[in-house]
Amino acid sequence: MRVGFDTETVVVGGGIAGFFALDRLRTAGHQVHLIGCPRPGMDQTQWSQGILHSGWKYHRGDPRPFPDLAETWQKMFEGNAEPELPREAIRTSNLLVWGDVDAGPALGPKVVDPPNCLGEHQVHHLQETIIDPGVVLNHLRQKHQPCCHHGLVKVARMAGGFEILTGTERILTKHLVLAAGAGNEALGMMLGRPPGFMQRRPLRMYLIRGTLPELYGHAMRSKDVALTVHTIPGNHKECTWVIGGALAEDAPELHADEAEHRLRNALMAFLPGGLPTGCWWSSYRIDRAERATTDGQRPDDVCVEMVDGVHYVWPTKLVLAPRAANTLLGMLPQPSHQTGQTHRSVWESLPKLGAAQDPVQDAELKWRPLT
Repeated sequence: MRVGFDTETVVVGGGIAGFFALDRLRTAGHQVHLIGCPRPGMDQTQWSQGILHSGWKYHRGDPRPFPDLAETWQKMFEGNAEPELPREAIRTSNLLVWGDVDAGPALGPKVVDPPNCLGEHQVHHLQETIIDPGVVLNHLRQKHQPCCHHGLVKVARMAGGFEILTGTERILTKHLVLAAGAGNEALGMMLGRPPGFMQRRPLRMYLIRGTLPELYGHAMRSKDVALTVHTIPGNHKECTWVIGGALAEDAPELHADEAEHRLRNALMAFLPGGLPTGCWWSSYRIDRAERATTDGQRPDDVCVEMVDGVHYVWPTKLVLAPRAANTLLGMLPQPSHQTGQTHRSVWESLPKLGAAQDPVQDAELKWRPLT
């Protein structure tokens, strides 16, 4: 007969929010396991473009709370803060800003020799870091490998805690943390929470593949970020640009022909120097999942809330994931280590969480020639 809980805490969600929560809680002495989907971080985390925003893009007048968090990430990559992260996750620490640019103290000097594709645009440096989120996810997965599992879950309440059903296994936990992005909505409703507590802000990310130069930065139209571009290196001098910004936010439900027309117009305006021949393009629709706001806009900060004993976590932006994990840690009681009789066979029978894959390779993308 089973007595007690199988673990003190279960985190559901295999993206940046779930892994930072797992790391913070385990480092603080909590007994915790993570259950994620078979493709870690494939939704918001992998398509976040990996920018550790300093706040310039969103709050050029008052960039808080982002700068402190960007510095925290830097310390993690330098080995001066937990968790220590591998420096090979860093793709660049120097973005470019071009287009309608007003030089200011937040921007660095003008770029003397910008990429040819930017044409005659005025270009400035911006000190922000772009990372490969998959490298960070895989590092944290390996660090906590015995506690990382995958499976689709159903959740229910039980006396003193929660019951999680995944596959043929029944897991009992005292605390439940939902850090599953868009999945938080369905899981919360399983536990009796009424709909409407989460919002989805859809994006259509654009991709261009070819023998392209490495490009990381923001193209400005007036005071808005029209395009945000980052590069995923490939093989044989080929790479992929992933393009977000206002282009991705406007009209995400477009037909492919309309989407191509919008992409071409944006390229002519912001990359007038032209692209190499033989490029291909694709697009990918993704939902940003966040706590609901009254105006439907992006929340200003992380959201970590406890409702009816369940902890819901949305970091809002990649750079804010450590803040979300620290907030969660402060809301949970001190670890008790009194979970009763543990059932290691429950965890041993669950599949281990696999490695995060390159989103361009992992997604079901349809490529068309950019003629």
